[in-house]
Amino acid sequence: MSGPVWVLSTILIIMTMTIVILIAERRTLKRMAYKDAMTGLLNRNALNDFFHSRKSSEAIAVLFLDLDQFKDINDTMGHHMGDLLIQEVGSRLLLFMNPILQVFRIGGDEFLIIAKGYGSNQAERLAEQILYSIRHVYDIDGRDLHVSGSIGICVGTMQDDPLMLLKNADLSLYRAKHSGKDGYVVYTGS
Repeated sequence: MSGPVWVLSTILIIMTMTIVILIAERRTLKRMAYKDAMTGLLNRNALNDFFHSRKSSEAIAVLFLDLDQFKDINDTMGHHMGDLLIQEVGSRLLLFMNPILQVFRIGGDEFLIIAKGYGSNQAERLAEQILYSIRHVYDIDGRDLHVSGSIGICVGTMQDDPLMLLKNADLSLYRAKHSGKDGYVVYTGS
């Protein structure tokens, strides 16, 4: 190859490489925008996208999880230890994720689990499994840490107002916290 053909081939190769690099960078940025950096779980952006991209009559269970002793651990052992604990809890919750079950870290020690196609009984069994997983001892920096969780559950459909589902799950979480912790409460409308 010589002359104009060589120049055109070189330009096409450079353009193709640039496009491939830009596509890879875009995928990386999108993944970063939807993942919690500390835990690898989905974040609030992914939660918003989840609710805005789905409007079907499919059943859905929203489980709002909050760690029970997290503030004490943060206050007595420091934020570094608290961050390591959040990472460990995130690792355990990540094991629950699958195509019908999404796990989000929405801030601090608060997590949201959304299970598509779940009714109340299935959501209760899931809550029991999650609580069982969380309450197992954590070995962090050579120290045994014990933490439990409280879960509020709201069951509805994808057509329901997302803010109402979240509010009702949060209300149930509040009730679970005030009824002894390390348990769950299902929203019943009252």
